[in-house]
Amino acid sequence: MITWGQTQSIFQISLALNAAYFTFREIRAPRFKQVEELLDYLESEADSTLKLLVDLEEPPVGHEFRMRWFEYKNQLMGIRGNASGEKFGFSGLQENAAAVEKGGRYMTIAAAALSLALLIYSVVAYQESLSNWFFGILCAICFLPSGALIFYNLHISREFFLGSFNNLEERKRHLVDLRRRLIERELPEYRRSIRS
Repeated sequence: MITWGQTQSIFQISLALNAAYFTFREIRAPRFKQVEELLDYLESEADSTLKLLVDLEEPPVGHEFRMRWFEYKNQLMGIRGNASGEKFGFSGLQENAAAVEKGGRYMTIAAAALSLALLIYSVVAYQESLSNWFFGILCAICFLPSGALIFYNLHISREFFLGSFNNLEERKRHLVDLRRRLIERELPEYRRSIRS
């Protein structure tokens, strides 16, 4: 048996965790924005570069140049397709996170209110005892919402840093390099072949 006075620090932690839950959403928000901007960039740059290729005729030059030309088109179409697919998956992830947080908001407010009520009661009934199992149940009820949401946020963060969104910067560099090679090397050769 423990006394209500001995439970005060536990209920204080529960109150703080449930009240501070929203900071986890704010920590994740900049990464959401960064991923969204990178996917938009990849999609639009791949589109504009692909349009540059599609607007021109098929190159009337040698087989080697033609193969490089089609390789560029295939790479750009792959980048564009991947970015579009990931945007669709990312928007689903955002919607899922918003739904979980909306439901979680009410659970954390209720758990924070319960923790506050139990904290106040522990001050009033400082010397009264309560059973260990009842204390365990109260702790589970108070910590479950914030614990579940922290676990969910860690899972979402893991998806960003270890999942498919991890290499967006690398793909952006690849697209910029591809576009640069195309404009600086291949287009001048194409123009020379048209003139001759």
